[in-house]
Amino acid sequence: MGFRMRKSFSVIPGVRVNLSGKSVGVTVGGKYVRRTVNSRTGSHTSFSLPGTGLSYTTAHHNVAKPAALAPRVRVPRSATLAPVPARALAVRPGMLAPRGEKELYEALEKGRYADLEGIASRHPELRHTCMVIDAFKRPDTPPTHRAVRAMFEELWASGYDPGADPFVHTYAPASHCTIDLAPGIAVTLPLSRTSIGLVLAEFRQEDGDLAEAAALVESLEPSAVAAVSLAELYGLLERWNAVVDLTDNITERDDLSIFLLIQRGAALRELHHYDAAREALRAALARRSQPVELRHHALLERGLTYAAEGKRALAKKDFEKILAEDGKFPGLSEALASLS
Repeated sequence: MGFRMRKSFSVIPGVRVNLSGKSVGVTVGGKYVRRTVNSRTGSHTSFSLPGTGLSYTTAHHNVAKPAALAPRVRVPRSATLAPVPARALAVRPGMLAPRGEKELYEALEKGRYADLEGIASRHPELRHTCMVIDAFKRPDTPPTHRAVRAMFEELWASGYDPGADPFVHTYAPASHCTIDLAPGIAVTLPLSRTSIGLVLAEFRQEDGDLAEAAALVESLEPSAVAAVSLAELYGLLERWNAVVDLTDNITERDDLSIFLLIQRGAALRELHHYDAAREALRAALARRSQPVELRHHALLERGLTYAAEGKRALAKKDFEKILAEDGKFPGLSEALASLS
């Protein structure tokens, strides 16, 4: 390994210059908000919410032609949900702030999440504030799944909206959460009533309460994100005509639209419109840069369509494209067995 030179020094308080053999960088900021500009890697801005261990980083990279595309990082369906502040402010409660507000801030600052229930009990006006923090911070494992779902059920039934919560507005005004919405689809949304509804729908879906989950998503403001959740639920409920109606006139080719096209293709196949199904799946496969999960999903559905038409050789070809990359892809073993 060759020698590397790196030097960092402070120019004025809050401003640091970083030198290395290949680049020059400047860092401005302090513990909670910091921006770094580098001649080789571009600029990065980092925010953190005091005491929670949560942080968020935005990056603006210099334009360069990579030798190869790096694989995208994806969140598994079972990942724990957590709010991520996109812009955290180093604001502390003032001397005249209510006692409950001070207690809650201190609990978050010191990471004492076990204190949340006690704070909610002593200060009922903060019950749902404590609950939404607890619901997003507590791991969703089998022992806690029911308790976490119960919190989201109460938050939804109460009409609670984090966007109108004075504590959230003051101390975490741009909190976000990441939701594994469907296989291959993870979305980051503002912490809001809509995100609470989508997470609750995921809990209901995991517990087999599909009709209740669909009814909840239907009540949300229409959006591409809600459409993805609803299309998956309609498919699980075998409401094929509803899937087709929901996915009419898709022109975009982003990840959400590709998922909707795959659901459309599967629904058209179940309605025995095979040519239309293959056309929708062809459109879903047209974008080269799509996530591998979505490509495998589209190939599986197209293979199932070929199989339904009696075109076994074409079906096997699509299934083996998946097999070459991921032999454990959900549904693949059953699809291959159906051809034997």
